[in-house]
Amino acid sequence: MTGSSYPCQGDLEEPFLLFDRDDSSAVDKLASAGLSAFGPYTKNLPLISVALLGTPAGNKLTRDLVEALNAGTAKMPGGMPRFFKTRLKITVETVCEGEDPDDYANGASALLANLTKENRPDLALVYLPRRTADTSSESPYFASKPVLLAEGLPSQMLTPYTINDPQWKYANIASAVFAKAGGTPWVLAKDLDDFDVIMGISIGERIATTRRTGPHPRFVSYANVFDRFGRWLFFESGTARYEFGNHAEQIATLVGQAVDRFKEVNRVYPSKIAIHYFKRFGAKERELISAELSERNPDIRVAFVTIDSSSPLRLYDFSTPDGSYPRGSYAKLSDTELLLSTTGFTLLSKKRMGTPVFPKLTLRQWPDEFTSLEQMAQHVLSLTRLNYKALTPIVGEPVTTKYAALAATFMASFSEEQWKKCVDSNSLRRVPWFL
Repeated sequence: MTGSSYPCQGDLEEPFLLFDRDDSSAVDKLASAGLSAFGPYTKNLPLISVALLGTPAGNKLTRDLVEALNAGTAKMPGGMPRFFKTRLKITVETVCEGEDPDDYANGASALLANLTKENRPDLALVYLPRRTADTSSESPYFASKPVLLAEGLPSQMLTPYTINDPQWKYANIASAVFAKAGGTPWVLAKDLDDFDVIMGISIGERIATTRRTGPHPRFVSYANVFDRFGRWLFFESGTARYEFGNHAEQIATLVGQAVDRFKEVNRVYPSKIAIHYFKRFGAKERELISAELSERNPDIRVAFVTIDSSSPLRLYDFSTPDGSYPRGSYAKLSDTELLLSTTGFTLLSKKRMGTPVFPKLTLRQWPDEFTSLEQMAQHVLSLTRLNYKALTPIVGEPVTTKYAALAATFMASFSEEQWKKCVDSNSLRRVPWFL
């Protein structure tokens, strides 16, 4: 079916990105072009101190990477001084005795033991001898990251794949490092109408079986909170022992905690909030969340947005060069559901992402309707442009659910003691350590 004749079809605007809080003209639709021309949104971070952790050969490669990021590359001329108005400085280095998970866990502990007030870095650069599957918890990646994070130190993992084939990967590394150090690379030029805050939530139900994570079952919930310009504000988490069928209460508690923290920052509760979830909201979840929020602000309005990427439906447009349904187009299925193309043909990039997977958006509102399904689709499309882990213009998932899923992946490998330290760390709540 063609996009031009499909019933209930519509098109959305590709958002502009803003790169200077004091200059509304510093905008571009491409993150790479905007950074090159204007620098990052945060311009008061002239130096980022880093620690190195890895094998002797790995640390040598990381030092070369730091030099390249400071000097610039063919894909990032001028390096971080031009693109991010900052430089990297190595303050401490620790060598792992081997390539096994235990070697990296011990190396991370040794690195932390060597830190002082004078040489404490903003984050650690950890060279891994090989790539690790996301499902593997027994790896150097998951052996070292929780150890460092439990003591308030974010980390950027590096692999031979990244080091040996830089291309735009160097720029992506630079962007992630900048964000983990507390900087904001860019925000949306136009605010997300109708909302004071946008929240992405995720859950993890895990009975730990590895010797590192310990034997205790637990339920973990995550929320990432963004302001109306898509600026990431903080990470919130709730944790409890596993109780089958009790997730609705725990999710409601998490949302309440996140809104309380929003008030701490802004001195007022939000009046309109959007909550993005990777699964369909159950009636009980909506009821309990609404009750939690109305206790804090009786006039609050809530948009419950399900963003489901598992839909089997596909659309094709034969008027485009490759038959892909254009990015930013949508097919409305009902008054509360639509399919949104976040990949496919676009003038922003010559690259495609294969057969487009269409997120299915479902909107429920409480206590009454105050926004439209089309407006919500525009917000979701805009939020795909704020993934600081990738400068590519084609990202298929909004950061609200993407960031929450990243946190869920990492937290499943933490020990109970490490997890509690991270939850209680105010410094970690304000940096996207999971990138």
